[in-house]
Amino acid sequence: MFAVLRGKSMKKVIITAHCSMKPAQLKVLTDDLKRQWDDGFMVVPATMKVELVDSDWIPVEKSPPEGEIVLVWTERENENTVSQTYGFGKFEGDGWVVYVTEATRILAWAPLPSPYKGDNQS
Repeated sequence: MFAVLRGKSMKKVIITAHCSMKPAQLKVLTDDLKRQWDDGFMVVPATMKVELVDSDWIPVEKSPPEGEIVLVWTERENENTVSQTYGFGKFEGDGWVVYVTEATRILAWAPLPSPYKGDNQS
């Protein structure tokens, strides 16, 4: 599960959790975290990894460097519904390759955050 929240400061936070939630439960959690973020104080369950990201989403019309894996905001049409979600993808000259999720189209992308560096790494 990914949730990306944008605060008044225009910074974003990416929250990653490995759990199974029904869509309604995920929406309640995301709405609650968004309210906290907007108020300037956010309490995140210990089971979630949180990372601040300074960059904004980039419209799909401006492609990332070819072959670079990025975070993508996707749209999926399925019968009578349209849903949007996050995934990973890369641009390959004539189109996008999307991982983790199925996508009908890519709406925007953002660079991935820097890799985690533990206390013993510089």
